[in-house]
Amino acid sequence: MTQHRDEVYLLHMLDHAQMAVQLSEGKGRGDLDTEPLLRYSLLHLVCVLGEAANRVSDAGKAKYHHLEWRDIVSMRNMLIHGYDVVDLDILWKTITEDLPATIHALREALSKKDDL
Repeated sequence: MTQHRDEVYLLHMLDHAQMAVQLSEGKGRGDLDTEPLLRYSLLHLVCVLGEAANRVSDAGKAKYHHLEWRDIVSMRNMLIHGYDVVDLDILWKTITEDLPATIHALREALSKKDDL
């Protein structure tokens, strides 16, 4: 049962990471300040990504140790618990610099889903 759940959570992570990157295409960091819909959409997507990562079993995390599990979950925690002091520079950097590598790692993990 855990293996199936891990696959579902990995898919959720991939979907939300891809959507965040897609929404940021053609945008700049300043757009987070001037476009509330973009800002809140990206915040939500990164939070769900982190929550899904948190739900992956310890065995799944160990198997795909190349994913930055702690960083992904920590980002979610920072956004949820520090909602009133979110550093939009960090959010933007995460989406534009870190998520592309995360997407690649998730695709790789899912291509080996029989091993999950």
